[in-house]
Amino acid sequence: MTVYFDWYNYLTLAEELAEGLPEKPSGMSQVDYAAVRTIISRAYYAAYWRCKIYLQNKSVRFPLSGEESHLVVVDKLKELGGVHVGVSSQLNTMRKQRRIADYDSKIQLKKDDAVAFVGKVKTFIDWLNSL
Repeated sequence: MTVYFDWYNYLTLAEELAEGLPEKPSGMSQVDYAAVRTIISRAYYAAYWRCKIYLQNKSVRFPLSGEESHLVVVDKLKELGGVHVGVSSQLNTMRKQRRIADYDSKIQLKKDDAVAFVGKVKTFIDWLNSL
């Protein structure tokens, strides 16, 4: 029997990591700041994969991996038109935020940033699930 990974578990992980962070920025270690970036990254991937599966269920074809697949998912959602244009736009905004968390070491992200991002992703996935 094949067991498939449930990409929503990335969001669950992000929530658990956020719960473990100190309340005050003065109590945050370098590892805590790394956790903030990880929270944003993993939460994004929960949203990205939910969109990718959504498109696959609609028989939309696109590259299976690589950075270009992220933009292709955004574009394919937009091509569906209607409410999907908003889905596309929100996913693209989250993709940009994830790239900052993953690659921009000059920006200091805080627990509040991570918690807000997780909330945004949860709302986004709930919205997508309702379509």
